[in-house]
Amino acid sequence: HATVTEYFSAASWGELRVNMTATASSDMLALNYSCADLAADAYDGVMAAAVAGASAKGYDPSAADTLGVVFPYCSTLGWSGLGYVGYDGYWINTGGGGYWYDAATIAHEIGHNYGANHASDRMVEYGNIYSVMGDAGLPEGQFLTVGKEVVDWVGEGQIAHAVAPADAALCVAASCAVGGGTFTLQATDTGTLDPNRFVALRIYTPVEDWYYYV
Repeated sequence: HATVTEYFSAASWGELRVNMTATASSDMLALNYSCADLAADAYDGVMAAAVAGASAKGYDPSAADTLGVVFPYCSTLGWSGLGYVGYDGYWINTGGGGYWYDAATIAHEIGHNYGANHASDRMVEYGNIYSVMGDAGLPEGQFLTVGKEVVDWVGEGQIAHAVAPADAALCVAASCAVGGGTFTLQATDTGTLDPNRFVALRIYTPVEDWYYYV
């Protein structure tokens, strides 16, 4: 939990502090769910039972922004973590890959809760080896710029735009250039954020109607 907290503080330039409260070891719950139940998609039931059990032991789940259930490793499951995209709730199949792996999984699922999708590479869903939303660990695995934009760590004014002359109507921001330009970018994995420098260059491609980030 300390690793995850430190990671989010650094990755967000201090914008996000994750204060995690874990059930004390003496209060850990014995829920009547098996690995087979989890494989049958009983996730919400497990969450409801965990919330009820934690409440009975004096915890206040309603005071948290998001809730996670961490359970002993189930080797029959094909995943290490699950998380809703854009709203609260995550589940961690802990112990499969060691401490660092679990920390990265928790950070990955919380990223989903805040609205971030997977960081792919060449159409491989987890293919980006530099992002925690891909296949990277902690603390080196960064949110890509598109992910930092989703969670509001990066503002629109910090992203430079470049479009082809035929698409000049898309250039409405002061940070926009038609047909090229010179841009000074800063690294997004440092502890400081210079408001006068861009963190990414977004290039519009009308053929596919996509934006690419550099």
